[in-house]
Parts: sequence; structure tokens; C-alpha cells
Amino acid sequence: MYWWDSSYDYNPGPDLGKIKAKLLSIAFTDDLINAVELKALETELKRVPNVRLVMMPPTDKTLGHQNLTQPQLWGAHLGEFMKGL
Repeated sequence: MYWWDSSYDYNPGPDLGKIKAKLLSIAFTDDLINAVELKALETELKRVPNVRLVMMPPTDKTLGHQNLTQPQLWGAHLGEFMKGL
């Protein structure tokens, strides 16, 4: 309950433009919690100066929101990003 209660009114939007560090955002199109159909991620991240957004399509190996626990799916993107730091 704490997890849900602590996040329902969270809004990072007003401060996104203040981010100075390079940012990598990886999203999976089969994530039902952060639904890509809403285009919220693409819209909000336009305000971050140094962002790289990767949208990953679903495969037989993806698990929706649980993809965050599957580094074999997104690790190569993270590795490339880290090389550029």
C-alpha cells in the first residue's frame, strides 16, 4: 500500500528541465503500468536537454513492467550509453 500511496501524486514534470546529466530512458511498449499509448514519456522528456529515449517493442522474451528485471533485454543499450559518458 505504501508503494502505491507514495507514487499516486508524484509529478517530476516541473523540474525535468533542470536535469543537467546525460539521461538514458528505456521503455517497453508492452508495459501496461507506463502505457506508451499516452505518449507521456516522449512528451515530458523533450524538456530534458541530454536525453536518449529507447522504445523497445514486445517480443516473446519481454514481460511488460517486469522488463526492468531483465538486463539481457536492455543491457546493450545501457552499455552503449555508458561508453559515451
